[in-house]
Amino acid sequence: MSMHDLARRANIDVQEVLGKPLVVYEDHRSLVFVLWYALKIEKVFSEPPVLFYFDAHDDGKTPSDSALRAIKRFVSKGGHDPRELYDIIEWELSPLDDDWLIAACELGLVSDVVSVGVHHDSFRNSPHNIADHRGVSHQVWKLSHLWYELDYQGNLSDVVRGQQLDPLWNILHWRPSGGSVCLGNPRVVLDMDLDCFSTLVDGSLIPWPELLLRERFERRQTKGCEGMSAKDFLGWLEPQVAFRTIAKESPYCGGMHASQRILNALDKILWNSELFPF
Repeated sequence: MSMHDLARRANIDVQEVLGKPLVVYEDHRSLVFVLWYALKIEKVFSEPPVLFYFDAHDDGKTPSDSALRAIKRFVSKGGHDPRELYDIIEWELSPLDDDWLIAACELGLVSDVVSVGVHHDSFRNSPHNIADHRGVSHQVWKLSHLWYELDYQGNLSDVVRGQQLDPLWNILHWRPSGGSVCLGNPRVVLDMDLDCFSTLVDGSLIPWPELLLRERFERRQTKGCEGMSAKDFLGWLEPQVAFRTIAKESPYCGGMHASQRILNALDKILWNSELFPF
Protein backbone atom coordinates (compact mmCIF):
# COMPACT_ATOMS: atom_id res chain seq x y z
CA MET A 1 0.00 0.00 0.00
CA SER A 2 1.22 3.50 -0.82
CA MET A 3 -0.49 6.73 0.08
CA HIS A 4 2.56 8.87 -0.64
CA ASP A 5 1.36 10.18 -4.00
CA LEU A 6 -1.21 12.18 -2.03
CA ALA A 7 1.66 14.48 -1.09
CA ARG A 8 1.52 15.84 -4.66
CA ARG A 9 -1.78 17.51 -3.77
CA ALA A 10 -1.66 21.03 -2.35
CA ASN A 11 -1.69 21.27 1.45
CA ILE A 12 -1.39 17.50 2.01
CA ASP A 13 1.72 15.94 3.52
CA VAL A 14 2.39 12.21 3.88
CA GLN A 15 4.82 10.79 6.43
CA GLU A 16 5.13 7.42 8.13
CA VAL A 17 4.86 6.41 11.77
CA LEU A 18 4.82 2.93 13.29
CA GLY A 19 5.27 1.50 9.80
CA LYS A 20 2.09 3.02 8.38
CA PRO A 21 1.25 6.17 6.39
CA LEU A 22 0.35 9.34 8.28
CA VAL A 23 -1.50 11.88 6.12
CA VAL A 24 -1.42 15.46 7.45
CA TYR A 25 -3.62 18.33 6.25
CA GLU A 26 -5.07 21.53 7.65
CA ASP A 27 -8.86 21.41 7.05
CA HIS A 28 -10.75 18.39 8.32
CA ARG A 29 -12.91 18.16 5.20
CA SER A 30 -9.74 17.15 3.31
CA LEU A 31 -10.24 13.75 4.93
CA VAL A 32 -13.02 13.12 2.40
CA PHE A 33 -10.51 13.21 -0.48
CA VAL A 34 -8.03 11.06 1.46
CA LEU A 35 -10.71 8.42 2.09
CA TRP A 36 -11.74 8.47 -1.58
CA TYR A 37 -8.12 8.11 -2.67
CA ALA A 38 -7.51 5.17 -0.32
CA LEU A 39 -10.69 3.39 -1.39
CA LYS A 40 -10.83 4.15 -5.12
CA ILE A 41 -7.22 4.72 -6.22
CA GLU A 42 -4.93 2.78 -3.88
CA LYS A 43 -7.66 0.24 -3.10
CA VAL A 44 -6.46 -0.02 0.47
CA PHE A 45 -9.88 -1.42 1.38
CA SER A 46 -12.22 -3.78 -0.42
CA GLU A 47 -15.17 -2.00 1.22
CA PRO A 48 -15.67 1.32 3.05
CA PRO A 49 -13.62 1.40 6.26
CA VAL A 50 -14.57 2.10 9.84
CA LEU A 51 -13.62 5.66 10.80
CA PHE A 52 -12.29 6.11 14.35
CA TYR A 53 -11.56 9.77 14.94
CA PHE A 54 -10.68 12.24 17.70
CA ASP A 55 -12.46 15.58 17.48
CA ALA A 56 -13.72 18.26 19.85
CA HIS A 57 -16.66 19.01 17.55
CA ASP A 58 -19.57 17.04 16.20
CA ASP A 59 -18.84 17.65 12.48
CA GLY A 60 -22.13 15.90 11.81
CA LYS A 61 -24.06 18.78 10.26
CA THR A 62 -26.09 17.90 7.19
CA PRO A 63 -24.46 19.35 4.05
CA SER A 64 -26.35 22.01 2.08
CA ASP A 65 -28.94 21.00 -0.51
CA SER A 66 -26.51 22.11 -3.21
CA ALA A 67 -23.76 19.92 -1.77
CA LEU A 68 -26.06 16.91 -1.51
CA ARG A 69 -27.15 17.32 -5.13
CA ALA A 70 -23.51 17.50 -6.23
CA ILE A 71 -22.67 14.39 -4.19
CA LYS A 72 -25.57 12.44 -5.71
CA ARG A 73 -24.48 13.43 -9.23
CA PHE A 74 -20.92 12.37 -8.47
CA VAL A 75 -22.01 9.00 -7.09
CA SER A 76 -24.46 8.37 -9.96
CA LYS A 77 -21.60 8.76 -12.46
CA GLY A 78 -19.49 6.17 -10.68
CA GLY A 79 -17.57 8.50 -8.37
CA HIS A 80 -14.26 8.26 -10.24
CA ASP A 81 -13.37 11.87 -11.17
CA PRO A 82 -10.96 13.37 -8.59
CA ARG A 83 -11.41 16.91 -9.94
CA GLU A 84 -15.17 16.74 -9.54
CA LEU A 85 -14.79 15.44 -5.99
CA TYR A 86 -12.23 18.09 -5.16
CA ASP A 87 -14.63 20.79 -6.34
CA ILE A 88 -17.35 19.38 -4.10
CA ILE A 89 -15.03 19.37 -1.09
CA GLU A 90 -13.62 22.83 -1.76
CA TRP A 91 -16.72 24.69 -2.95
CA GLU A 92 -19.77 22.79 -1.72
CA LEU A 93 -18.80 21.58 1.76
CA SER A 94 -18.73 24.07 4.61
CA PRO A 95 -15.48 26.00 5.21
CA LEU A 96 -16.27 25.50 8.91
CA ASP A 97 -15.43 21.81 8.40
CA ASP A 98 -18.61 20.78 10.18
CA ASP A 99 -20.40 18.71 7.51
CA TRP A 100 -17.70 16.44 6.10
CA LEU A 101 -18.81 13.40 8.10
CA ILE A 102 -22.27 13.16 6.53
CA ALA A 103 -20.71 13.92 3.14
CA ALA A 104 -18.31 10.97 3.57
CA CYS A 105 -21.25 8.71 4.41
CA GLU A 106 -23.25 9.96 1.42
CA LEU A 107 -20.25 9.33 -0.84
CA GLY A 108 -19.93 5.76 0.42
CA LEU A 109 -16.43 6.35 1.79
CA VAL A 110 -17.00 5.11 5.36
CA SER A 111 -19.11 2.41 6.94
CA ASP A 112 -19.56 2.98 10.67
CA VAL A 113 -18.05 5.80 12.71
CA VAL A 114 -16.70 6.19 16.24
CA SER A 115 -15.89 9.75 17.30
CA VAL A 116 -13.90 10.37 20.48
CA GLY A 117 -13.55 13.58 22.47
CA VAL A 118 -16.76 15.45 21.57
CA HIS A 119 -17.24 18.26 24.09
CA HIS A 120 -20.96 17.70 24.55
CA ASP A 121 -23.16 14.70 25.25
CA SER A 122 -25.12 14.48 21.98
CA PHE A 123 -25.60 10.88 20.84
CA ARG A 124 -23.68 9.46 23.79
CA ASN A 125 -24.58 5.99 25.05
CA SER A 126 -26.50 5.10 21.89
CA PRO A 127 -25.72 5.26 18.18
CA HIS A 128 -26.96 7.93 15.85
CA ASN A 129 -28.05 5.99 12.77
CA ILE A 130 -27.62 7.73 9.43
CA ALA A 131 -29.22 6.40 6.26
CA ASP A 132 -27.54 7.84 3.17
CA HIS A 133 -29.27 8.51 -0.16
CA ARG A 134 -28.38 5.00 -1.34
CA GLY A 135 -30.28 3.50 1.59
CA VAL A 136 -27.10 2.35 3.39
CA SER A 137 -27.22 2.73 7.18
CA HIS A 138 -24.24 4.00 9.19
CA GLN A 139 -23.83 3.82 12.95
CA VAL A 140 -22.24 6.97 14.36
CA TRP A 141 -21.10 6.79 17.98
CA LYS A 142 -20.09 10.03 19.71
CA LEU A 143 -17.97 9.33 22.76
CA SER A 144 -16.19 11.34 25.41
CA HIS A 145 -12.42 11.23 25.78
CA LEU A 146 -10.94 7.77 25.51
CA TRP A 147 -9.66 7.68 29.09
CA TYR A 148 -13.18 8.35 30.40
CA GLU A 149 -14.72 5.68 28.19
CA LEU A 150 -12.25 3.08 29.50
CA ASP A 151 -13.00 4.06 33.10
CA TYR A 152 -15.83 2.90 35.36
CA GLN A 153 -19.17 2.84 33.50
CA GLY A 154 -17.54 4.13 30.33
CA ASN A 155 -18.85 3.05 26.95
CA LEU A 156 -15.80 0.83 26.40
CA SER A 157 -15.87 -0.75 29.85
CA ASP A 158 -19.43 -1.07 31.19
CA VAL A 159 -20.35 -4.75 30.96
CA VAL A 160 -23.64 -4.06 32.77
CA ARG A 161 -24.76 -2.20 29.63
CA GLY A 162 -23.26 -4.87 27.41
CA GLN A 163 -26.42 -5.50 25.42
CA GLN A 164 -26.80 -1.78 24.71
CA LEU A 165 -23.12 -1.27 23.88
CA ASP A 166 -22.61 -4.46 21.91
CA PRO A 167 -23.11 -2.70 18.52
CA LEU A 168 -20.27 -0.28 19.40
CA TRP A 169 -18.01 -3.07 20.58
CA ASN A 170 -18.75 -5.09 17.44
CA ILE A 171 -17.70 -2.17 15.21
CA LEU A 172 -14.28 -2.22 16.87
CA HIS A 173 -14.09 -6.00 17.46
CA TRP A 174 -13.68 -5.04 21.09
CA ARG A 175 -14.58 -6.62 24.40
CA PRO A 176 -13.84 -4.96 27.75
CA SER A 177 -11.60 -7.93 28.52
CA GLY A 178 -9.35 -6.63 25.74
CA GLY A 179 -9.74 -9.72 23.60
CA SER A 180 -9.45 -8.99 19.88
CA VAL A 181 -11.20 -10.99 17.21
CA CYS A 182 -9.72 -8.96 14.36
CA LEU A 183 -9.15 -11.10 11.28
CA GLY A 184 -7.91 -10.28 7.80
CA ASN A 185 -6.69 -6.94 6.49
CA PRO A 186 -6.75 -3.68 8.49
CA ARG A 187 -10.16 -2.04 8.26
CA VAL A 188 -9.90 1.19 10.33
CA VAL A 189 -8.80 4.73 9.49
CA LEU A 190 -7.51 6.44 12.65
CA ASP A 191 -7.97 10.21 12.38
CA MET A 192 -7.14 13.01 14.81
CA ASP A 193 -8.40 16.57 14.68
CA LEU A 194 -5.86 18.37 16.85
CA ASP A 195 -8.50 20.72 18.25
CA CYS A 196 -9.56 17.74 20.36
CA PHE A 197 -6.58 18.65 22.55
CA SER A 198 -7.19 22.37 23.08
CA THR A 199 -9.27 24.21 25.67
CA LEU A 200 -11.05 27.56 25.69
CA VAL A 201 -9.78 29.68 28.60
CA ASP A 202 -11.14 33.22 29.08
CA GLY A 203 -11.95 33.47 25.40
CA SER A 204 -8.58 32.15 24.19
CA LEU A 205 -7.85 28.69 22.80
CA ILE A 206 -4.99 27.03 24.66
CA PRO A 207 -3.28 23.83 23.44
CA TRP A 208 -2.91 21.11 26.02
CA PRO A 209 0.69 20.94 27.27
CA GLU A 210 2.68 17.78 26.69
CA LEU A 211 2.61 16.92 30.40
CA LEU A 212 -1.21 16.87 30.43
CA LEU A 213 -1.45 14.89 27.20
CA ARG A 214 1.01 12.33 28.51
CA GLU A 215 -0.84 11.99 31.81
CA ARG A 216 -4.18 11.47 30.03
CA PHE A 217 -2.94 8.97 27.44
CA GLU A 218 -0.69 6.98 29.78
CA ARG A 219 -2.80 6.94 32.95
CA ARG A 220 -3.89 3.37 33.68
CA GLN A 221 -7.45 2.78 34.82
CA THR A 222 -8.11 1.60 38.36
CA LYS A 223 -11.74 0.73 37.57
CA GLY A 224 -13.55 -0.26 34.40
CA CYS A 225 -10.86 -1.62 32.09
CA GLU A 226 -8.40 -1.95 34.97
CA GLY A 227 -4.74 -1.60 34.09
CA MET A 228 -5.44 -0.24 30.59
CA SER A 229 -4.55 3.26 29.45
CA ALA A 230 -5.81 5.17 26.42
CA LYS A 231 -2.40 4.55 24.84
CA ASP A 232 -2.80 0.82 25.54
CA PHE A 233 -6.21 0.87 23.83
CA LEU A 234 -4.72 2.50 20.72
CA GLY A 235 -2.02 -0.17 20.79
CA TRP A 236 -4.73 -2.82 20.94
CA LEU A 237 -6.51 -1.17 18.00
CA GLU A 238 -3.31 -0.90 15.95
CA PRO A 239 -3.61 -4.20 14.02
CA GLN A 240 -6.93 -2.95 12.64
CA VAL A 241 -5.52 0.44 11.55
CA ALA A 242 -4.63 0.80 7.85
CA PHE A 243 -3.32 4.36 8.10
CA ARG A 244 -3.56 7.54 10.16
CA THR A 245 -4.66 11.04 9.29
CA ILE A 246 -4.19 14.35 11.09
CA ALA A 247 -6.35 17.45 10.67
CA LYS A 248 -4.33 20.30 12.16
CA GLU A 249 -7.31 22.74 12.24
CA SER A 250 -4.97 25.43 13.56
CA PRO A 251 -7.61 28.17 14.09
CA TYR A 252 -9.39 25.87 16.56
CA CYS A 253 -6.19 25.02 18.44
CA GLY A 254 -5.06 28.59 19.06
CA GLY A 255 -3.04 29.12 15.88
CA MET A 256 -0.40 27.38 13.77
CA HIS A 257 2.21 27.24 16.53
CA ALA A 258 -0.37 25.82 18.94
CA SER A 259 -1.44 23.01 16.58
CA GLN A 260 2.22 22.19 15.92
CA ARG A 261 2.91 21.92 19.66
CA ILE A 262 0.04 19.44 19.98
CA LEU A 263 1.35 17.40 17.06
CA ASN A 264 4.87 17.41 18.50
CA ALA A 265 3.55 16.15 21.84
CA LEU A 266 1.44 13.39 20.28
CA ASP A 267 4.46 12.29 18.27
CA LYS A 268 6.50 11.87 21.46
CA ILE A 269 3.75 10.14 23.42
CA LEU A 270 2.17 7.88 20.80
CA TRP A 271 4.71 7.41 17.99
CA ASN A 272 8.10 7.28 19.74
CA SER A 273 9.17 10.60 18.14
CA GLU A 274 9.24 8.98 14.69
CA LEU A 275 7.66 12.04 13.06
CA PHE A 276 10.02 14.61 14.59
CA PRO A 277 13.10 12.66 15.73
CA PHE A 278 15.27 15.70 16.39
